[in-house]
Amino acid sequence: MTTGGALSLVLQEARACRVCEQHLPEGPRPILVASETARIVIIGHAPGRSVHESGVPWDDLSGVRLREWLGLGEEQFYDPAVVAIVPMGFCYPGTGSSGDLPPRPECAPLWHERVTDTDRRSRSLGRSSPVAHRDAAPIAAQQPLARQEPMVRDRCRARDPGSGGGGRRRVIDRTSGSAPERPKPVIGG
Repeated sequence: MTTGGALSLVLQEARACRVCEQHLPEGPRPILVASETARIVIIGHAPGRSVHESGVPWDDLSGVRLREWLGLGEEQFYDPAVVAIVPMGFCYPGTGSSGDLPPRPECAPLWHERVTDTDRRSRSLGRSSPVAHRDAAPIAAQQPLARQEPMVRDRCRARDPGSGGGGRRRVIDRTSGSAPERPKPVIGG
């Protein structure tokens, strides 16, 4: 993160940003959280409609799942001294024909270098995140956070190695390196 007072100024500027206002059907409402002491940086796409309305990052079902996966309670997750939340797009981009639109392209180049640094352990969530942050592989490809932190699970989602890098995802048990047995599907009830 940028240091001390400089980061406060950058966050103040980012939260007042109106660069892509004309493209945002719900209007601008930049949502990000950061501090110079955050040890985890979460880089997602952009806020969804409910987050835009509440002003609280990851304040939806995906946030519940993310906190569960990370093993963090709400108090830890929303503590800026622990977790920085810096999406690729700070504002809700609106809805398209198949769901939320992708983050606006103006946001990340304008703000990310000013808010983040590469010394932090980043978690990128979604397709557009690793494009801008090549040093931060998608969450599915990364090792869990430091083992000494008891809040992190020993399981994560990873690409099925038998699918040539694409295709289905499966849960990998980090202690054994193999996927758990899948239950046989029950057909007809």
